[in-house]
Amino acid sequence: MVNTALVGAGYWGSKLQSTLEKIKTCKVVQVIDIKQNQTLDDLQDNVEAVVIATPAWEHHKDVLKAMKKNLHVYVEKPMCISNQEASEIVKNYNGKTFMVGHIFLYNKCVQELKKEIRPERIMYIEIERQNWGRYQHKISPIQSFAPHDFAILDYWLGKLDIDNIDVKGHYITQTEQPDHIDSHFKCHNQKLFVGPIDVSMRYSWSCPSKVRMIRIHEDNRVIEYDDTHHSVTILYPSMKDGRFNYEPTKHVSTFTDHSPLEAEMEHFFDCIENTIIPMSDQFNGMRITALTNQLDDALTQSKI
Repeated sequence: MVNTALVGAGYWGSKLQSTLEKIKTCKVVQVIDIKQNQTLDDLQDNVEAVVIATPAWEHHKDVLKAMKKNLHVYVEKPMCISNQEASEIVKNYNGKTFMVGHIFLYNKCVQELKKEIRPERIMYIEIERQNWGRYQHKISPIQSFAPHDFAILDYWLGKLDIDNIDVKGHYITQTEQPDHIDSHFKCHNQKLFVGPIDVSMRYSWSCPSKVRMIRIHEDNRVIEYDDTHHSVTILYPSMKDGRFNYEPTKHVSTFTDHSPLEAEMEHFFDCIENTIIPMSDQFNGMRITALTNQLDDALTQSKI
């Protein structure tokens, strides 16, 4: 078993702790609570791996400390905040297992959709992540939500480039960060002859309803992934006789007997035990950081 320390005992840290206790090859020997002024400097000598669930702006510092201690590292998304921080993490990689918590890569809906979608036929992708509360003062909704969706798009469509970016932030409850974001851009993968595909992302933490939706519009089919209900709906054909088809064939798949977080943690410890490179390694984390930063930089420019 791998002696493991959980760093961060907050909302998500508590979920990680209960999940880690289910992993047969993991032994949680220490929980570091940053609210009690504990840090990685307080790690026990017998710790072999750390699971980092500290605030996003602390990830870079905590990852580098853990690497310096020659530990296996799992860090919640985002890997870090800036491209410079991502480069430092890659440069200081210690040869141990390193994994970023891009949880949707271990989600059955997302995995099934990778088999189903036809990238060359996608016309438009719309993404919504909205909920009530849990807003931040130090990071925008883009840094909070977009790593999820860029990780998904990267998984579905390959290593992406994005351009023609337009971002608008709406300030409702505070002045430090917008509460609501609307962004539009084009994505493409020249190596796979994918795109350009129009993409819209809507993020908000001031919405009374919880919305977690990705809608993929192909040339004559619509695929809807609803994460709140763990379902995938495929409607086809979307057009009939030159009009929208009001009675399409509808196929719904639901995956409710699956824990992406548990699957993700099992993958991390399997990678440690068998010296496997994680699906969401440091290079994956660096790509997602770069894409997220492009949107966040566009948000900053929109304020000027």
